[in-house]
Formats: sequence, C-alpha cells, structure tokens
Amino acid sequence: MVDNISSLPPKRLDVARNEATKSTDALRESRAAEASARTEDTKATSHSASNSLVDRAKAAAHEAPEIDRQKVDDIKLAIARGEFQVNPKAVAQAFVSMTLNATRA
Repeated sequence: MVDNISSLPPKRLDVARNEATKSTDALRESRAAEASARTEDTKATSHSASNSLVDRAKAAAHEAPEIDRQKVDDIKLAIARGEFQVNPKAVAQAFVSMTLNATRA
C-alpha cells in the first residue's frame, strides 16, 4: 500500500495553492452575487412598501373633507386678537384619539 502512494506523482505546491485560490475566489464571487440579489430584493420590497404608503396617503387626502379656508382665517384672526381660547385638555384628547386611530389602521 505504501508503494502505491510513492508511485503517485508529487503535486507541486504552487499548483495546489493556485487551485485553492481559484476555489476561494469562486466562493467569494458566489457570495457577492447572492448578497447583491438580496439587496435588490430588499430595495424592491422597500420601494413597493413606500408606494403603498404613498397610495394610502393619497387616498386619505382624497377622502378628507374640504378645508373651510374662511373658517381657518377667522380662527387665525381671533387667535391674533386674543379672542380665541384654546382648551388644552380638548386638544390633548384629540391628539390621543388621532394617534389611537392611526395605530389601528
């Protein structure tokens, strides 16, 4: 059995290193390609999620009631004159309500 081993031609060390380097390079290229594909998939998913959010925002804007500009101007004027009293408790409750409704949607 030992005689069979000695009959094999010796493999040059530089050839073995070269083959190992090629294998390592191929593995790195494969991993880089996989990472690039995952990045592209993530970008596509993120882009579609972003579009979905934009679409929902547009739909909400279209469904919202018209803004009464005259009423807004009257309130601004009353605030500037000191004639409009803000109820902080009512404002806080409105914000909490809006936040709760937004998280349920």
